[in-house]
Amino acid sequence: MYERGPETDEAGHGLERIVYFSDAVFAIAITLLVIDLRLPEFANSTSLTNAQINRVLHDLAPKIFSYVLSFSVIGLYWLAHWRRYQ
Repeated sequence: MYERGPETDEAGHGLERIVYFSDAVFAIAITLLVIDLRLPEFANSTSLTNAQINRVLHDLAPKIFSYVLSFSVIGLYWLAHWRRYQ
């Protein structure tokens, strides 16, 4: 997968371990983004009208947008990193 060079140990795991570790860091960062997204709690969730649901979704729109934007940025950085060490 990776060529063995002076920066690797005898088994050839130096660069490979760093790449796997950084992949794990990207995965954890993307996973932690979803912690901020929470569904609102309703006292009586069976009797919601369409207007109430639309209002709640409208109120959540900035959080959803920031999640999608952050996910995209981290994903693009990960993709560039993956292409660099492929």
